[in-house]
Amino acid sequence: MKPNALLATVMLLALTSTRLDAAPAAPPPANPLPRTPMDATADAGAAKATAPRRVLISGHSLTDQPLPDYLAAIAQSQGLPWDWQRQYVVGSSIKDRSAGRPSNPDQAPWNGYRSGLNRSGENLDMLKELRAAGAGPEPYDTLLITEQHSVLGGLVWNDTVRHLRHFHDRFIEANPRGRTWFYESWFGIDDKADPRRWIDYERAASVVWRCVATRINVSLEAEGRADRIQALPAGRALAHLVERATVAPGVEGLSGTSLDTPEARRATVDKLVRDDVHLTPLGLYYVALVTSAALTQAPQAASWAPPEIDAATAAALQREASAFVEQWRKEAAREDLAACRRFVQRDFIRIYWSYLRDKDWIEKQGRLRASLRWLTQSVQWQWRMARDNAANPFWYDAASDKSYWLPPP
Repeated sequence: MKPNALLATVMLLALTSTRLDAAPAAPPPANPLPRTPMDATADAGAAKATAPRRVLISGHSLTDQPLPDYLAAIAQSQGLPWDWQRQYVVGSSIKDRSAGRPSNPDQAPWNGYRSGLNRSGENLDMLKELRAAGAGPEPYDTLLITEQHSVLGGLVWNDTVRHLRHFHDRFIEANPRGRTWFYESWFGIDDKADPRRWIDYERAASVVWRCVATRINVSLEAEGRADRIQALPAGRALAHLVERATVAPGVEGLSGTSLDTPEARRATVDKLVRDDVHLTPLGLYYVALVTSAALTQAPQAASWAPPEIDAATAAALQREASAFVEQWRKEAAREDLAACRRFVQRDFIRIYWSYLRDKDWIEKQGRLRASLRWLTQSVQWQWRMARDNAANPFWYDAASDKSYWLPPP
C-alpha cells in the first residue's frame, strides 16, 4: 500500500471510531466563552427592556401556529398588550424570507420579503408593512426571527450572518427603538430513548447561534449604533426540559414513575416532541413560556395554559421555564469573535458533523461514505474558520466591514 493511501486509511479508521455516543469529550459549559467589555452595555439594555406591544415573527415550522397564539394568550393572561403579525414559509431560511428562493418565479430583487403565510392571508410585503407601521403611532417594537436548524451549513449556504443583519436593518429603519430576538432553532433528536447526545449537541449549538448575533453586534457597535440582536435560546431551553424530564426525579406530568428503561425515556420525550423535531402541544407550550419570559421579563407562574393541558402539568412547565430563563439571565454571556472562532474550530466542527454523520448519514449512505463525507466537511470547515477573509462568517475587519453587508433593497 502506498504511503498516502496508508495515511488516508489510518485517518479514516480514526474518524469512523469517533462518535458522540453519549456526549462530547468535554461537554461545553453553559457559557464556554469569556465575557467582553460589551457585556455591561448588553446587561443594561436588557434591564431596560419592556414588554412587546407589536411583534413580527419571521420563521418556519418551529415558530408556526399555535406558537403565536400561545404567546398572545400568555401575554393577555398577564395583562400585557400583545399584537402580532407573522411571515411563515415552510422549511425556510432567513435568506428565503428576505432575498427569496432561486426557484421563486418572482425574480424581483428581495422578493422573499413578500413571501409566506401571514396572520391572515399570504404574501404580505414585510418591507411595506414595517414602514407603514413605523410611520404610525404603533410601530413593530419586536422582531422574533429564526434560521434553519442546520447551524454550520446555514452559515455558508444561507449566508445567515448577512441576511439576518439585512432583515434587522429593515426592522430598525422602521423603528430605531425596536428589539430583534434571534430565536435559536433546534435539530432533530437522534435517539429519544437516550437523548443525552442531542442535549449536549444543543448546548454547544446555542453558543454558535449566540456567536452569529455577536458577529453582527460587533459591527453595529463599531458603527456607533445602539441597536443589538439578542439570541433567544429556545433550542437550549428544550434540551434543558428533555434532560430534566428523562432523569430522576423527572418533571410532574411528563415523566413516568420510572425512567430506568429506554421505553420509559422514549415515552417521556414523545410527550414533548411528536416526530424528531416538531413539538406537541406540551412542548410548544413550554417553548412559548420560555419565549414569553425572555421577551416580557414577566414571571410565568399562573400563566394561561391550553385547555388540553392539566393544571398540575402546566404549573410544572411554568416552573421549569421560569427557572431556565432566570439562570439564562444570570449568565448574561457575550462572546468576542476570537473566542467564537476558537470554539467552532476546537469543538463545534467535530460536534456538528459527527452528530449529522451518526444521526442520518450512516443509515442512508453506509459507514464508509458517511465517514468520507464527515472528513471532507471537517477539513473544509477547519480551513474556512482559519481564514482571515469574508469566507469565514466570524471574521471581522474594521476597515472593510461596511462593504461586507448586503445593500438595502
